[in-house]
Amino acid sequence: MENHSVALPSNREMGILNISAIFQSCNNVVNYLMSDWRDKSIKSPTPYHNPFNRFVFRNLPQYIKNTEIIPENVVEEI
Repeated sequence: MENHSVALPSNREMGILNISAIFQSCNNVVNYLMSDWRDKSIKSPTPYHNPFNRFVFRNLPQYIKNTEIIPENVVEEI
């Protein structure tokens, strides 16, 4: 997902915080479907494993603030 963006219906890009919240919600739903707390009236199959457990979003607070602009003289030295 690093080089890809997810667009909303309004053609605005979705931020990494929103994407991580969606994955966490999906993780919670699958965990519920696998648990003993699951409502017995649900007719869907019971999952055996949760594919969302393998996705971990690290350093999310760092994505909230914008990176400072690199001065032009530093860019030229790179």
